[in-house]
Amino acid sequence: MVMTTGLSDFEKDLPTGDREVDEVLAEAREVTGKDWQVTVTRNSEARLFRSPKITERWQLYVYVGGFLPWQVLGCASCKRSVFAYLCGVVSGARIKTREAE
Repeated sequence: MVMTTGLSDFEKDLPTGDREVDEVLAEAREVTGKDWQVTVTRNSEARLFRSPKITERWQLYVYVGGFLPWQVLGCASCKRSVFAYLCGVVSGARIKTREAE
């Protein structure tokens, strides 16, 4: 089932903090012509007598339009899976372009 949501302007087009992910994200936008967004949520959990536990949640979105215009791609929820998904998108778009020529 497709899950869609809304994104605020301050959530869009932010750098992820990872150069490789930012590069493949820009490339995915270029070759597909679609608006892809990646958000990174960092949480810090304070603990007694230990250093805080920091967790990251990565989320990948693609613009589809409509009432809630951003489709949430739930299969990409960590940095590695977001990077792999975007590499697959870029690869597939390049193959499709090559076949059309």
